[in-house]
Amino acid sequence: MTISARLLSKSIFGGPAWTWDPGRKQWYYHIFLSQQPDLNWANPGLKKAMFDVVRFWLDHGAAGFRLDATPYLFEDANWPQDEASDADPVWLKPYNSQLPGTNQVLRELRALVDSRPGAAQLVPDAGEASAERPGVPHRCLCADRER
Repeated sequence: MTISARLLSKSIFGGPAWTWDPGRKQWYYHIFLSQQPDLNWANPGLKKAMFDVVRFWLDHGAAGFRLDATPYLFEDANWPQDEASDADPVWLKPYNSQLPGTNQVLRELRALVDSRPGAAQLVPDAGEASAERPGVPHRCLCADRER
């Protein structure tokens, strides 16, 4: 991706979705705030590390985990090169939302949580629980009710 395309790509919260890190001399992607860099869930080492964190907290009595922004776990390797400067972030949905691998990671997370004693819960935001993810969340928190 060109530098200009990186600068034109918008995050959901406004501003660029790519930020230059002068210490690493690299660009990094963030669909939300620059303080929230996206993680590379296609990297098996990252998934193992994240699941190890879940195991740690389950071993220490965590009652559950709030899942946020799960549709954005993966990005398409064929990210478009010529993004329009006036494009709304929703334009990128085919490249960064509900991509293959997302549901599999969530099912594996659910299996991990279910395999441990204590009945811990996975609780996604209401917009992230859908028929496309059968068996993933334990419950769903909505703005005014639980379902």
